[in-house]
Amino acid sequence: MTLNALLNNDDDTVIYWGTSGQRLTNNWGLCPFGKIELLENGRLLFGNDFRHLVGYPSRAEVIEAIKQTYENLRKYGAKYPGIGWFLDTARCLYTLKTNKVIAKTKAGEWAIKENICPDVSVMKKIIEIRKNPLEFRNNKETRSWNKEILEWEKTLIPYLQRFVDVLELELRTM
Repeated sequence: MTLNALLNNDDDTVIYWGTSGQRLTNNWGLCPFGKIELLENGRLLFGNDFRHLVGYPSRAEVIEAIKQTYENLRKYGAKYPGIGWFLDTARCLYTLKTNKVIAKTKAGEWAIKENICPDVSVMKKIIEIRKNPLEFRNNKETRSWNKEILEWEKTLIPYLQRFVDVLELELRTM
């Protein structure tokens, strides 16, 4: 991705790596979470450092991004249950309470420690899966989840909704 496209949120061809592997897209930008991670934890590997050109997101921008995540959690979390939604919720809560951003797995651990996750046993299993994903895969090459995990994920909707309720209450205080 060109620096100009990154700084101006312009379309550009991008290959990036995420939890589910490499992806190719023509539209990608830094959300407030990504900007904070880049500015506070980024390490230059090659070329000229451009972080001074990236503005730090305002509290209002961060809250707006969290509200959008909340809307997605309510809209899609009930239709497409998955462990990632819990970690997104935990990270949003962490960011609201601390004004900082951490990795999703660390946010899940934080939610347990802070006793803000209504269903601790569910979050503990999610963290176990997140830390040891290959133990929960059928085919390690195709990275598909085993049937037990897929069936378990279908039961998570009420647990997720309870956790998202915690986020909703926190957003109401903003």
